Amino acid sequence: GPVMTPANTVGLPGSAGASGAAAPDPVMLEIGRVRKMRLLCSTFCEHVENLPAWIWLIWLPQLLAGLDRPEALAMHNVLKKVSAHYPHAIFFPLRSWIMERRVKFAKAGADATTTTHNLTTERMALALAEDLMSGLRDKSPAMCADLERMSNELEQVATLTLPEALLESLTTVARTTYDVLQE
Repeated sequence: GPVMTPANTVGLPGSAGASGAAAPDPVMLEIGRVRKMRLLCSTFCEHVENLPAWIWLIWLPQLLAGLDRPEALAMHNVLKKVSAHYPHAIFFPLRSWIMERRVKFAKAGADATTTTHNLTTERMALALAEDLMSGLRDKSPAMCADLERMSNELEQVATLTLPEALLESLTTVARTTYDVLQE
């Protein structure tokens, strides 16, 4: 058989490789990553209170995306601060995010391959977002009612015609079929 030398064992579990150092253990790398993320999150939480709410307006999409990540509570706190100062700025992105997640969550619930962890994360993220929207509606009911009415009117105007809906359905069927054939 082939002779194992330091040059050709790089990356094998427990191998020393060319430099003589052992290959990194994936579990230890993950532990290190989690520790760094916790440190980053705690540092973020310490300093976020010192920043004005307007700083976060351009970061709304990233903050909303952070609701289904481990740092969700930190993102929720920042979003709460923004919603207290700029409810009109957060309403539409938050409403859209909630609606997208409800659709995604419904699909995930119907998908047998979705893990319990993913569903739990989705539920928590949706609950945090709905909490923000509930707070908005409590503090600014007239504004939210007007914006909701505007959203509903826009949805009616932007509704697909029958030919457009059929084309969208056929495109979805074709993509699904293609994906199945690729597997």
